[in-house]
Parts: sequence; C-alpha cells; structure tokens
Amino acid sequence: MASVTNKLSEGCKAAKRAVLSAPPNDTYLRWDAPGVETIKPDKERSAEDCRDDESDAEAQLRQRVNAKSRDQMYPMRC
Repeated sequence: MASVTNKLSEGCKAAKRAVLSAPPNDTYLRWDAPGVETIKPDKERSAEDCRDDESDAEAQLRQRVNAKSRDQMYPMRC
C-alpha cells in the first residue's frame, strides 16, 4: 500500500511541476514573434484579389440602386 501511495504522490508532484512551469494563459505574444504567424507568399495576392472582387460587387450594387431610384423618380417615360 505504501508503494502505491508513493507512486501517486510522485505523480501528483510531477503534474504540479508541469502546471507551474507552463506560461500563464494571458501571456502576450507579439504577432510578429517567430512561430506565431508566417505570411505565405501568395497571401498578399489573394488579399488584393478579394479586395478587387469586393469593389466590383459594390460598384454593381451601386449601379442597380441608382437605376431603381431613377425609375422611381421618373415613372412615366416618353
């Protein structure tokens, strides 16, 4: 029985050491720290493509809204 108690006690002590040696969860990590984030080479191009697509969609929506508002302003056209 004593050996089981000793092994459990050793296991508990090892677990406490592991928890106490870990950094706290609220530790601040810089975004540009090594290993935090690596920007892939094609990421900038895909961001530009996404930006272009959004501006195209916004322009098309603006055209549709303007066309509808003109139709409502002048319902009778000759």
